[in-house]
Amino acid sequence: MQNTEMRISDLPFPPSVLEAQGISKRFGGTQALSDVSIAFRRGEVHAIVGENGAGKSTLVKILSGFHPSKGHDGTLAIDGLQIQVSNIHDAEEHGIFLVPQDIQVVPAMTVSENLFLNRERNHFGFLRGGQMLQEAASRLREFGFDLDPSQPIADLTTGEQQLVVIARAMMRNVKVLALDEPTAALTDAEANVLFEHVSRLTERGIAVIYISHRLDEIIRIAHRVTIMRDGKVVEGFELGENRSDVGRRIVRGMVGRDVQLTRRASLERGKCKLSVKDFSVPRTSSRGQQTQALESISFEVHEREVVGVFGSIGSGADDLANALFGMQPCSKNSELTIDGKPRRLRSAADSIAAGIGYLPGHRQRDAVFPQMTIGENISMLELGSLHRAGLIEVKRESALVAEYFERFRVKASTPEIAIRALSGGNQQKVTLARVLSKDPGVLILHEPTQGVDIATKKDIYEVIDALARGGKAILVVSTDLEEILTLSDRIIVLRQGKCAAVYGQEATQQDLLASATGGD
Repeated sequence: MQNTEMRISDLPFPPSVLEAQGISKRFGGTQALSDVSIAFRRGEVHAIVGENGAGKSTLVKILSGFHPSKGHDGTLAIDGLQIQVSNIHDAEEHGIFLVPQDIQVVPAMTVSENLFLNRERNHFGFLRGGQMLQEAASRLREFGFDLDPSQPIADLTTGEQQLVVIARAMMRNVKVLALDEPTAALTDAEANVLFEHVSRLTERGIAVIYISHRLDEIIRIAHRVTIMRDGKVVEGFELGENRSDVGRRIVRGMVGRDVQLTRRASLERGKCKLSVKDFSVPRTSSRGQQTQALESISFEVHEREVVGVFGSIGSGADDLANALFGMQPCSKNSELTIDGKPRRLRSAADSIAAGIGYLPGHRQRDAVFPQMTIGENISMLELGSLHRAGLIEVKRESALVAEYFERFRVKASTPEIAIRALSGGNQQKVTLARVLSKDPGVLILHEPTQGVDIATKKDIYEVIDALARGGKAILVVSTDLEEILTLSDRIIVLRQGKCAAVYGQEATQQDLLASATGGD
């Protein structure tokens, strides 16, 4: 797609690399964006913040070609020249790249093969693997990425895979790089590495669009912030050297009021609902090597209690959540009891039957059924009890859906619309509603507020507290330090598959980090 001769010269912005003016977008009866104008300068990190459903993702999808130009009002310009973006390929040809929250790599390929995906070097139809390997090594060194181009990408950490996607964009002369919730699945150490590379990108003159609900990250790395609410830009400002009150200003701009997360009060705990003793989980690498993901973990979760599990990626926390829901096998000597009864959980169905409810940590991959409606996503687990003579009783299903739709304040005009039209935070509410529809006695909440705004986070925390008060036994597995400290009565810290420490509500962030990393 070639640039037209039309120049945008009257925009109320200084010279910039990418400009959007008067962008409006509707999805059916929902106005997703309304007259949004924004500019992104070279060498700056420009953070876009807002509640779930504010329009951030829709805007970035328009900029990166996911939503074509013909489907919205307004104009886009690169270096002052108006452009039409019909698809992702068009956007990339103009130097605009999106690194989505769900990292897009081909696990069966090497780092080098992923870097050259769809742009392979060949000679008379034969791939030139050696040339690609050599060129990949050279470019990775040039970008300062310490990665082996011959290594299978499946063996890399999530953070390293993210660097591969960024390197792929840089090899194609990126001008604007959009990062959508880039640290959602990263350890603190990996996030710090990412921030260092973001700084190097801006030094090269690349404009970085940064979308995150983690305000501490924005305060740390952003040069400029744009706040969106209800599909509109409500405020934009530069971040100076004094950033002491920036977080509060952002929150007030996002939700129109102050929102504070307070540590929940402990309750008098009841009987033991979940007991885990000498719980071990094997792990098999992509090369077939057998290791121990978890080794001899023991703990209990009681009624009216929230137990937090904290650990970095690779600590075994994810494996614990998966194994407790029957999605990974545990070793034969592992003991697990629910309500005092020994259980062997070989599948998710076994876990549900035993009274366990599980909120997956990977929403898009494991929790959301995008082709179905909000209502169908809510009622899915209860269909077995909602039928008569093989037919779904529509009135009973509608009543169930309406109850949870209103209880969780899902932002949608009706539960009949497709769940894919919702923001990430509202999808999370729907997924949690589905889990609770079975009224489980034990809840395993894996990254319960990943990718949600602070107001939605507060809503979910209030639901968790109410569930605990109602007698549920809750296990929260999270890499979010503040979340673990806010919700938990007791905290289990995992490191390298073992229990590194157990804390009560006296724990601090420093305590948890020291135990999780083995540092001081």
